[in-house]
Amino acid sequence: MLPDYYQLLGVDMNADLSAIKQAYRRQIAQHHPDKQGSDEQALLLNMAYETLKNPAKRASYDAKFAQFHRQRRLYQAGQRLYHSAWQLGHFAKTCAKKLWQHLPSSPILDEIHAQNAELGVCVIDLCTAYQGGVVLMNGQKIALPKGLSDGDVIDVGVEKFKIHIRQKDIKVHGKDVHYLLWLDEKMLSCGLVDLPKPWSLQLKLPANTSLPASITLSGRGIDDGQEAGDLMIYFNAK
Repeated sequence: MLPDYYQLLGVDMNADLSAIKQAYRRQIAQHHPDKQGSDEQALLLNMAYETLKNPAKRASYDAKFAQFHRQRRLYQAGQRLYHSAWQLGHFAKTCAKKLWQHLPSSPILDEIHAQNAELGVCVIDLCTAYQGGVVLMNGQKIALPKGLSDGDVIDVGVEKFKIHIRQKDIKVHGKDVHYLLWLDEKMLSCGLVDLPKPWSLQLKLPANTSLPASITLSGRGIDDGQEAGDLMIYFNAK
């Protein structure tokens, strides 16, 4: 589901950059580790701030956000009308089918449909998403391919499972991976940050890095063999 970044920060859609910065600083302070904050919420706040402070990213997000909610309203209207058809008779059923046929096919609509379907959930970590592997579901071993994204649906015989990538400080949107890192003074002074598997990289921070900060590593996101996403790392003071 596409998150509402404006609601996360507590600003309206017409908020300027100054208001967005103030809201971000206020919200991120509440979710700091020293205050027993939620790392998952802090990561979402960083994603929201990184998107809304950039005019191009914000415009793209606004367009996707409007499309998502427009198609969700159409989908829900179609569902309500179709479910009412059994009581309203043949005429309503015909109208419902016509409305359903006019709904465009899109990845966004597929995501909404998957959210409403009763699917089992297959929970995996990021390494399995990147590299594939064998997992146990309902007593049977399932071989998963590499390059899986959060929300992907896999067929296993007569069953379908929805992939959920669960790992602390990490969110996956499409092929892009968002990773939250809390840095202490020692890490900042050293200037070197080790990234765990599946990356196994060592990053050198620019001198005099001020927090919060972020970097994007192109092509280091999830790769399904046809397309590779990006890895976005958000640094905050521990």
